[in-house]
Amino acid sequence: MMRFIGPLTVIPTISLVGLSMFGSASDLCQSSWIVSMLGVALLCLFSLTLGEVQVPLPLWSRRKGCHTNTYPVFQLLAPAFAICLTWILSYILTISDYFPNDANHPNYKARTDSTWSTVSKATWLYLPYPGQFGWPTFGAGAFVGMLAATISSIVESIGDYYATARICALPPPPKHTINRGVAVEGLACVLSGFFGVCHGTTSYSNIIGYIGVTGMGARYTWYVLGVLLMVCGLFGKLGAVLAIIPDPVIGGTVVVGLGMVTTVALSNVHMVDMKEPRNMMVLGVALILGMMLPRWVEEHPGVIHTGFPELDQVLTVLLTTAMFVGGFVGCVLDNIVPGDLDSRGITMFSGHITEHDGSEALAARVSKAYDVKLLQATLTKHNFSTYIPISPSYKGLPIFSKCKRPSANDKKQKHSELSAVGQVQRFVSNVPSKETSTTRRYSY
Repeated sequence: MMRFIGPLTVIPTISLVGLSMFGSASDLCQSSWIVSMLGVALLCLFSLTLGEVQVPLPLWSRRKGCHTNTYPVFQLLAPAFAICLTWILSYILTISDYFPNDANHPNYKARTDSTWSTVSKATWLYLPYPGQFGWPTFGAGAFVGMLAATISSIVESIGDYYATARICALPPPPKHTINRGVAVEGLACVLSGFFGVCHGTTSYSNIIGYIGVTGMGARYTWYVLGVLLMVCGLFGKLGAVLAIIPDPVIGGTVVVGLGMVTTVALSNVHMVDMKEPRNMMVLGVALILGMMLPRWVEEHPGVIHTGFPELDQVLTVLLTTAMFVGGFVGCVLDNIVPGDLDSRGITMFSGHITEHDGSEALAARVSKAYDVKLLQATLTKHNFSTYIPISPSYKGLPIFSKCKRPSANDKKQKHSELSAVGQVQRFVSNVPSKETSTTRRYSY
């Protein structure tokens, strides 16, 4: 798929994640716009205004003993501060009966006690086990329908990977890293179904926005977060406490997260020559159809009727997914409409930078950012690793070995490849070094 995906595919895919979910964000905020907008204001205050304030904190280490070190606490904990303060405000408005106690009232969900029964019903300890809801079943219709949803999720995840690299000031992810990410998501979905979880697992685009807000891009941070989520899943009372956070409190953070995702997607426009009418039309049509077609299909249920229920289910799932519609339209138009590789942004966007550039420093930068040491060391020991999609030495499937991006002629293709080296090198040289304040908070 990566042979046909460029900026004009990724930009509408990621931007539609934020644009298509504005309804969900509005539903969370509508019970109390005061609380939600206060959350937005606090996030902006902590992240933008107080983000560079260094707060001294007491520390202890065996080598230094007791000492202090400064950290940008307000930026790192901006979402936590915003949630806590708005949660306190919701509690004050609840005990003062500002929010009605009628469950049918639109503002009832803003009360801190509206879902308190969740905590009393939750168990202290819950250990999931395979087959707790019965043995797995298989149905062709369900399989095809979920396959369509999985394809949509893969397209969205690819966009998320590039957006994360962009917001962390890293080179584009190479193909084996994208393969590894999609494979891990698939494995997590299998494990979820095996243990009876009623949802799949995929990349969550809002998190990309929070990386931009907090500047927290270190791998170990997300390892700790994964452990905390597993602990909340095992201890029901603890997870229930997080589940009772009022809707408008969550709505404020969701608004900022979706806004960041949308702007991260649009920041990739610099790779494309937007003076070309061809590129402007491809991007515009992809965005408009991505917002219009899913809404029309949802408002007219049963309008898709081909005579085959499985096919109807597949088409319905695909056409109601804004990210898939926008990305598919952008990908098709970008590949069938003639255009120069440089103006389309393909040369700068390409993830195969190590194939065009012999720079050891750039290859080391890519390896440090994306490779998992134990996994990569194991794979590179064996010759068959060239056939494993998650291996750095993966060469692609033989059936696609002759499939290349379209080019006018060999001379133009050679010129484009050479220009890719310069553009990627300029991209890397323009990224501030780790010592600067801009990227100091990103650790990869």
